[in-house]
Amino acid sequence: MREKVSLLEGVPLGVVGQRPAELGARARGAARRVVVAGLAPGADFSPDRWHVNEGGRAVLTVRGTQITLPLVGRHQAENASVALAVSVELGVDLPSLAHALERMELPHGRCEILSAGGLTLINDTYNANPVSLAAALEVARAMRGNRPLVILVGTMLELGAESRELHEEMGRQVLAAQPDLIGAVGEFVPALARHHLGRRLVTAEDAEALGRAVAARLTGSELGLLKASRGMQMEKAIPHLTGGKEAGCSTTS
Repeated sequence: MREKVSLLEGVPLGVVGQRPAELGARARGAARRVVVAGLAPGADFSPDRWHVNEGGRAVLTVRGTQITLPLVGRHQAENASVALAVSVELGVDLPSLAHALERMELPHGRCEILSAGGLTLINDTYNANPVSLAAALEVARAMRGNRPLVILVGTMLELGAESRELHEEMGRQVLAAQPDLIGAVGEFVPALARHHLGRRLVTAEDAEALGRAVAARLTGSELGLLKASRGMQMEKAIPHLTGGKEAGCSTTS
């Protein structure tokens, strides 16, 4: 973070988010003026109102203008708050910015919502780290409703010497979401197996094998989350989960 904050050194205005918690204080030590934007108490700029709708999309109201993001999750509402704070500071026309935000697109595999019959998948396989897993789990909790929840997770690469400890902590976060079924490959296998989950845990050598094994347990009415680092190619499980059916994309994040 120190290297990023150094980019604000001496600038007239810096606009930053609320995470990590110390970001605002560090930014104020570099820029001449700082606006901290976000959803939590203590932000200098926040939407007047916000919520996540039943489709997982973030809906914000700013100065009477309602914005429904085509992106899912609280974290995208936080990102949009930063963009909105910049627009207000620079005098950008708010309706024009709202129009642009409502048409945002991100690469496939970033909290992409896929539907195949009654099965809904949150395809978040583009990449992964502990923070993005927490955000994806929050999306799954918001979208779950009364549906069975299935979570497929694979190794999060490049975590260095703390990899085992972090995977164990992330395994506990997965369990806290109370999924009905968990599929795991790589470092998540030992991290989850130690909890003696019985038939709730399905493991495999790679994403394709995991997809086949989990698919055999699905009824077709579940909400599924797929999350792993890019190198794990977890998206290869998707055709098996959908039974080879074309999965329609309804929301991209």
